[in-house]
Formats: sequence, structure tokens, C-alpha cells
Amino acid sequence: MLDWLVEVTTVFGCNERTYFLAVTVFDQYLRQSVNLQNRDVHLVGLTALYLASKYEDLKPMGSEMIADKISH
Repeated sequence: MLDWLVEVTTVFGCNERTYFLAVTVFDQYLRQSVNLQNRDVHLVGLTALYLASKYEDLKPMGSEMIADKISH
């Protein structure tokens, strides 16, 4: 998952701090989550990236870009 986050932040020109904040949010959620299935890990990572982009990037990712180009 972390390799995927590096790839996405690099391809879409995100700030370096966006990656680190996304990893922090992702880790904090995983610590609190009790029953997380494998299919949900991608969604949690994607949400963490979306939130981090809103905080750190000058031109943050929009929800349409997340839905159309990044999520599968």
C-alpha cells in the first residue's frame, strides 16, 4: 500500500508532505480498526490520501479525480 501511495503522489504531483500525512492517517486508522478486510485496505489508503491532499497541497485532489483516475 505504501508503494502505491508513493506512486500516486509522484504521478499526480502532490507535495512530499502529502505522502507522509497520508501514511500517518492510514496508520492511525489501522490501529483503531478491529475487523478490516483486505478489500477495504485500498479504500482506507485512498481516503487517507484524499484527506492529506486537502491539508497539504496547494491544488488538492478533487473527488472526481479520485473516483475516475485513482480508485479502481
